[in-house]
Amino acid sequence: MTHLMKDAAGHLVRNPSGHLARCCECNDCDPPIPCALEVTFAGLAGDLAALNGANTAAWTFVAGFYPGCLWVYDPAPGTSSPPWVDPGYGTPIAYLCWSVDRWTVAAYCSDACWKYWRKIGDACDPTGNYAEWACQPGGCADHDTCVDSAGATCTVSYL
Repeated sequence: MTHLMKDAAGHLVRNPSGHLARCCECNDCDPPIPCALEVTFAGLAGDLAALNGANTAAWTFVAGFYPGCLWVYDPAPGTSSPPWVDPGYGTPIAYLCWSVDRWTVAAYCSDACWKYWRKIGDACDPTGNYAEWACQPGGCADHDTCVDSAGATCTVSYL
């Protein structure tokens, strides 16, 4: 079963080479990774607290940013500040990506306010519990965001 990407109007999307874009076209997984994944956080505090709970991340193509292998949860498009648009502070978002040898999940407000988790392993299986990796509170309005989020958990699952 092929998962083809569609735009908001329901039209099929073409990738930069002109071919129909498949969800998760960053890899050759069989079956393909779904176009939507659930990213669940617990224990986030401060600037990132709004992301606690289950969030649906949709596959997104952003040229030059983890090429093709990116899922994003953006609760308020236009008010957030994803790193591929503007590294300034915005409404918290979550994103999931595969790069080199690991899956990474970010709870993100800005280039200076984020928390990362990672899972090393199978490029075709983003599901499971992720290990805390790093946190940056320097640009957070609540400078205790990382301290108060220590031990926060992240799980990715299929919908």
